[in-house]
This record gives sequence, C-alpha cells and structure tokens, in this order.
Amino acid sequence: VALFRAQEFARARVMLDAVLGEAEQCGDRGVFLRARLAWLEVAAHTDGDLAMAEIDVAVAEALDYFDSTGDDEGLAHAYVARRQRLNMEARWEPMMEICETIIHHASRCGDHHLVEEARAFRSAAMYYGPRPSSEALQLLRQDELSGESTRIAYGTRRMVEGVLLALDDQPGEARAALGDARAAFEEMYSDMHLF
Repeated sequence: VALFRAQEFARARVMLDAVLGEAEQCGDRGVFLRARLAWLEVAAHTDGDLAMAEIDVAVAEALDYFDSTGDDEGLAHAYVARRQRLNMEARWEPMMEICETIIHHASRCGDHHLVEEARAFRSAAMYYGPRPSSEALQLLRQDELSGESTRIAYGTRRMVEGVLLALDDQPGEARAALGDARAAFEEMYSDMHLF
C-alpha cells in the first residue's frame, strides 16, 4: 500500500508478485486474493489493458470468498477494484454506488483512509457524472468530511465543489473552494510544481 501511494509501481509489482507466490504456496486464499486485488490496482496504472482483462474474474472470486468469511476489509478492497474498472470506463453513476459500498465496508473495518478515498472518488464521479450541477452540489454538501480527512480527500472534494459552484453561477464561493483545494494539493505535493 505504501509503495502504491508513493507511486512506486514497479517496486510494488515486484513485491506483490512475491506475496502472490508465497500465498499460493501456503494455500492462504485470503492473502492471495488481497495481493491479487492490490496487484491489479497497481497494474491499472502500469498496464491498463492487462488489469481490465483480469479484474472482473478477480473481483468475483474475491467477493465470493470475503463475503463467505464476513471479511469487511477484503470486501472493501474488492469493491475498490470494481470502482477502478468503472473509473477507467467513465461509468460515473455506478461508480458512485460502488463508492457507497466501499464506505460501508471500510467503515465497518475501521479503514479511515479507504473511507476518505471512496468519498474523494464519489466526489469526482459527481462532477463528471450526468447529474445537473445543482443536484451534484447538493449531494456533495451532504457528504461532510471528518476532521481527520486526508489532504487528497479534502482537496478533491473542494476542487469538485469549486467547479460545481462555478457551473451553478456562484463565482465567489467557487474561487474560495478552488483556493482551498489548491492549498491542500500544494501542501501535499510541496516539492512538486503542479500548479
């Protein structure tokens, strides 16, 4: 997870290949499925065609297994893989629904980071999706971020809110929201020149 979040995809793939091999040798189905889902998430950033070809089967197997074992963390990660596919296919409404499911399972297992990530993706789906800006803005405002929000979740939410406010002809509020988003992203990527 740390390597993925640091965008060190090549190192993550090597490590996950080793975990997959060990889990298969030991017969640990849960670890194998988690590693496979993580591997596919990394592959989505390095080899999208391969990830897309394998993701449906991997998700179906993971959902069956983790549902039968009552493993909310495993279920959350399986739905993250499904969300990744919907995101790559630009299927925004179903992605919003999957994000709700991720939030449910991630909350139950106490994975705060995954909850915030799902909220950020749901915010992006609201922006890109087919809903009118006023409706999307109303939905977005119902989704209060916690005081422990990650900078990426906060920045993404404020960026989407700013764009929706601009589309809804609220330029002052839009500029404030976009300024907040910029500050969050600058803080997060202080050593990069993204803006």
